[in-house]
Amino acid sequence: MTRITRRSLTSTAMTVDSPGGFLRRTIAILALALPFLLAASDARALIQTQSAASTCVDDSGIGTVAWVNPGNATTSDNVYATATPGGPNKASHFLKCTGFGFSIPSNATIQGIQVEWEYKNGVASTTITDNAVRIVKGGTIGTADKASVSSWPSMDTFVAYGGSADLWSITWTPSDINAANFGAALSAQQKNNGSPVASVDSVRITVTYAQCGNGMIDTGEQCDDGAANGTAASCCSSTCTFKTSGTACTDDGNPCTTDLCNGSSNVCQHAVGNAGAVCRASAGACDVAESCDGSSTSCPADGFQPSGTVCRAAAGACDVAETCSGSSAACPTDAFLPSSTVCRPSAGPCDVAENCTGTSTTCPTDAFQPSSTVCRAAVDVCDAAENCTGSSAACPADALKAAGTVCRAAVNECDLAETCTGSSTACPTDAVKSAGTACTDDGNVCTTDVCNGTVGSPACTHPAGNAGTVCRASAGTCDVAETCDGSSTSCPADTFQPSATVCRAAAGVCDVAETCSGSSAACPTNAFLPSRAV
Repeated sequence: MTRITRRSLTSTAMTVDSPGGFLRRTIAILALALPFLLAASDARALIQTQSAASTCVDDSGIGTVAWVNPGNATTSDNVYATATPGGPNKASHFLKCTGFGFSIPSNATIQGIQVEWEYKNGVASTTITDNAVRIVKGGTIGTADKASVSSWPSMDTFVAYGGSADLWSITWTPSDINAANFGAALSAQQKNNGSPVASVDSVRITVTYAQCGNGMIDTGEQCDDGAANGTAASCCSSTCTFKTSGTACTDDGNPCTTDLCNGSSNVCQHAVGNAGAVCRASAGACDVAESCDGSSTSCPADGFQPSGTVCRAAAGACDVAETCSGSSAACPTDAFLPSSTVCRPSAGPCDVAENCTGTSTTCPTDAFQPSSTVCRAAVDVCDAAENCTGSSAACPADALKAAGTVCRAAVNECDLAETCTGSSTACPTDAVKSAGTACTDDGNVCTTDVCNGTVGSPACTHPAGNAGTVCRASAGTCDVAETCDGSSTSCPADTFQPSATVCRAAAGVCDVAETCSGSSAACPTNAFLPSRAV
């Protein structure tokens, strides 16, 4: 018969079942163990017990006396296998019983084996003791010995060896236990004179194991996530131990976390990390790929290549190299160099420098400069530039510009244009309009719009001024018209007439005078005195 139960593990010493005392001992043990069992409810183990062997045989691997009718020990039926040692310190062969028909699950971990031999010495005033108590694995009798020096009882009794945490110094797999050649072996010896008879009725074996993968943390297991064990979804291994710290687990989708087991939990940890890992790929030639900084789980803000970064190189002499704008991921549309771009420099003062056409990468055919082309530049702004003849590479004789010719144009409305004297190549000293000269209005009523009078840097300036000038007209009877204060270029904040300011006087004895609210530009709706007013 197979008995499978779940229990909390307790230490096991050799126990003896005898008539009458068994029930009392069981009750006492349960009463003592109950508080500890409840406190350790998470420490669970499975057990299977088999009480019948398929085969019991005499094995001469020890002693000198053979067992008689060894097959009688396969079941508990008060029919005995016997051995009569025949003298002090004489020992029997092994009584080896195997084939218990266990069905331990293949993914179980064996935690302990308890063997209970049911035996007696039926001859009074004589002594039988254990000579050897061994386990049998793969048909081979083990070396770990659990023999006791206690005398065998005179009445048929189960005596336990090993326990729920005792592996008999052997490594076990479920298939070892389930095998037909798994079992136990017993040798008895006589200790005094007389003719004692070692009588064995049966042997039963209880195997304690943990089953990894059942979703419950059994004794000896660190974790158990059921079907998730050993997968990336769990930090619990297929053997119900925590995966090694640093083992990869299910990605949480955040490239700035590490998704690793920590070695002390079955839960995947998503700590900050992956410094340098790309968390937002470049979306275009002018986009910047963002990377994790290793100190935050968030990807840095999206950014672009700086303005001026070449995103498309020139494909020819008349092509334009496009650069990023600094505010967009896209590279500007491909374009040609404008028609003003020189694609072939001049080979002489009266040679033509060819320009791009603006629609092609090819330079036009080489030619002479036309008669309007300067072949000798003026040495100064008031020197005359000589032109090519259009048919010769030589320049005409040098000459000065006529008096009155503008030699330095005004750079803006606050600069003055200088003219040549007709007798010098130099342009007169630069001059500007005097400070305070009116210039273009910037549209701000609170600025004065005057030239700065600075030589070399003439500019139309717009300092604060025009104190008292209305800069924001009244928008209603309850609005205040704001005026410039002369010290700021900004119009003061919009304000309203104070509350209780009459914005519509009473038009008769039955009319109500309306007053401003102090927070609106509009005068309240016209109202009248109620019909009960005298």
